[in-house]
This record gives sequence, structure tokens and C-alpha cells, in this order.
Amino acid sequence: MDFNASLRRAIKTGNVILGQNNTEKCIKEGKAQMVVVAANCPENFKNQLG
Repeated sequence: MDFNASLRRAIKTGNVILGQNNTEKCIKEGKAQMVVVAANCPENFKNQLG
């Protein structure tokens, strides 16, 4: 999987979710296909992800 190409495609199609709460909801609903974690993401949220 080419990360840059996947990210560009997601942004181009508008299928991007931003923010911790929206991301968590999307994951719980089973809609997330890829999660990109920012360097400043809270440690407890990263631990929840896996």
C-alpha cells in the first residue's frame, strides 16, 4: 500500500475524518479504513487504537 497515494485519494474524494471524537466514532461504527495518528496525539488515545 502506498501511503501517500492512499492519503491523496482520501483527501481528493473528501472521505477524511478529523479529530479524536470523530475518529473514535468512525472506528466503533466499523467505517474506518485507515487511521493516521498525528505526532501530538494523546498517549491514552493511541493505546485505545491498538
